[in-house]
Amino acid sequence: MRAKHDGSAKRASESDKGSNELPPTSFRFLMIDQSIQCRVLRCARQDEMYIYLRNDLSEDDIPEALRERAGALTEVMQLELTPQRTLARVDVLQVMQRLRTDGVFLQLPPQDQLNPRLHFGD
Repeated sequence: MRAKHDGSAKRASESDKGSNELPPTSFRFLMIDQSIQCRVLRCARQDEMYIYLRNDLSEDDIPEALRERAGALTEVMQLELTPQRTLARVDVLQVMQRLRTDGVFLQLPPQDQLNPRLHFGD
């Protein structure tokens, strides 16, 4: 026997569809009081490439392969990241997420400035 379709089941499933997902504005609101302290390190082998490193970590905590490809690292600033902060080239929430999980975030240069020969010397 086939059930009569009046569209109410579809409307109910559509309204439930996104109930487990938080829109970005709600996510930002929930994280207002949370911040992360980090250092920003410039990579010698590639212009405009930076490594964000959570303050409780040292440069030795950066994965070895990344350290080798980055070359000498120079600290350029310390930041307090909050969801309200705006970063020039990357989404602050992505940076914060990566710093929470891995402690390190790599910001690549714009595509037109990327040097594919990072494995060569400084």
